[in-house]
Amino acid sequence: MTLRSYVTGRRWLWTLVVLALAGFQLYLGQWQWERYQLRLSEQAQLSTALRQEVLDLSAASELPPADAALHFRRARATGTWDLEHQLVWVGPMDRMEAGPHLVTPLLLGDNDAILVDRGWISAVHDTPAAWRDLPLPDADSLQGLLVPGRAVPDPEVLETQERPVLFWSSMDLDAMQEQIPWNLRPYYLHLEPAGDVRSAGDGPVPTIYRLRTQPSMHLGYVVQWGMSALTILFLYILIIRFLDRRAAMREVERTGSGTAVAEL
Repeated sequence: MTLRSYVTGRRWLWTLVVLALAGFQLYLGQWQWERYQLRLSEQAQLSTALRQEVLDLSAASELPPADAALHFRRARATGTWDLEHQLVWVGPMDRMEAGPHLVTPLLLGDNDAILVDRGWISAVHDTPAAWRDLPLPDADSLQGLLVPGRAVPDPEVLETQERPVLFWSSMDLDAMQEQIPWNLRPYYLHLEPAGDVRSAGDGPVPTIYRLRTQPSMHLGYVVQWGMSALTILFLYILIIRFLDRRAAMREVERTGSGTAVAEL
């Protein structure tokens, strides 16, 4: 069997299809590899940041000049709650129950604000009026992680919801800024649990921050897509060999010569 076996007749078209499919799967594997590297970087950044001292957001002179240096740092914040511009983030899954996270702006002063992920709430709290009735944590003793926003565009949701948008599939801080009158920080504060975890009926329940996905999951996808591409190529080679042998056997039956079989 030679390379000509893959391009004779109409086989060249099937060869292109198989190569394109295998190439696409290898591309997906490369994409997952890049996500694996990104998750490793985030995990290392999170581990390093958690070992550093707690920042005070009210002491602007003590904050690192680069926003990236603040990511995943523990921080304290004091301010005033803005209950008129609350929203919910429906992305995270916590407590193995349906329910979003309640996000509330905290005014830090001088038109400066930060969005605060106050934690899990029951799905029955689905209106701004219900959110305003939920108990508030003490705004003089807030502590949590500074987390960078993530934009995962969802045009269908954004186009079908009335303005202001109340339900978000990701913490898209840039888009949220368009409907909040304060200058938002380019990160949000994920409140950490303090003491005993309250029941859901008591209001927002702060949760332990976790990376959206673990690096090992993406590495598994790399192996999966790579093996899938190799399997397709291997099966295609076997099919071509089978077709060649069948054609050779038919030639033997037709001519009574063993030359065609010997060539295989």
